[in-house]
Amino acid sequence: DKVYVFCGFDKKQSFVSKKGRNNYILNHEQRHFDITYIFTKKLIKEISNQESLSDGIIETLYDKIVSEKDKMQEDYDAETKNSEIISIS
Repeated sequence: DKVYVFCGFDKKQSFVSKKGRNNYILNHEQRHFDITYIFTKKLIKEISNQESLSDGIIETLYDKIVSEKDKMQEDYDAETKNSEIISIS
């Protein structure tokens, strides 16, 4: 059996206000995608490290990784106040 894991972006599920159409906001949103990509790679690694796979194991790993990813996304938005704080670094 094969397990397919991917990281995607659906333009139809996304929107930005006219006010938010600038390079800074685009960069902020790109970082959200980057975080998701990092956790996608982490999920792939976790699945690959398993001696055997079942639906239950995959679901458990998925839930764990998504929870970690969601926490990092929330932390990122909290640190930037949802992109209102512009970091110079």
